[in-house]
Amino acid sequence: MSDLTAPSSVEEALKSLNIYNRDNIWELPQKRGTFIVKHKALEKVAAHFGIRWSQQKVELADAGSKSVAISMAGTLGDRTEWSVGEASPDNTQQKYLFAMAEKRAKDRVILKLLDAHGDCYTEEDADDFKASEGQVKHNDLITHNEVVLRVLPSIVHIKKAIAKDDLGHAAQVLGELTQEDQDMLDLAPTKGGIFTTAEREACFRPHGEVRRIVNADKGEAA
Repeated sequence: MSDLTAPSSVEEALKSLNIYNRDNIWELPQKRGTFIVKHKALEKVAAHFGIRWSQQKVELADAGSKSVAISMAGTLGDRTEWSVGEASPDNTQQKYLFAMAEKRAKDRVILKLLDAHGDCYTEEDADDFKASEGQVKHNDLITHNEVVLRVLPSIVHIKKAIAKDDLGHAAQVLGELTQEDQDMLDLAPTKGGIFTTAEREACFRPHGEVRRIVNADKGEAA
């Protein structure tokens, strides 16, 4: 495997289980230096090294938009990391959204504990990288996920308000976010974004109903 140059921490972890091969990890052709790791391989790593799971919480379960978000923490030795996994029909073809959200959250925590988050992604996120030229850079997805973790309560409020057609409240919460955070949240669900296509249209497009209220409150032209 001398031609496979994954981050050393991931290489060592997979080699310790004798699963460092192209069946379990591969480099993304259109993003050199970015690696995809199989979910089952990451599960084996977690079990082998004794990662302990805690603080699992359903952050979002919206029947209207069929969106699920689950957060959890993992501890390895004296180090703890946490992350969030999201799932909706816009970013997965799987029917079992809670299971997919949990997989994504766990895999992301494992990669953080291996100091490989950003260089490696779980196969459950692999569809986020299958677009052609002009696709979002993986660093943008990392930043998006960091913003999601930081402002998740606001995102939940926005989603719930839109589902209840309470657009004024959605606009109020959205307007309280910095413009930089809003820009980073405006990411297509097919590329890993947490908002559905309809929610993104309402919140981030000039003609969107929520965006028009935000602009009006700021005295901008709709």
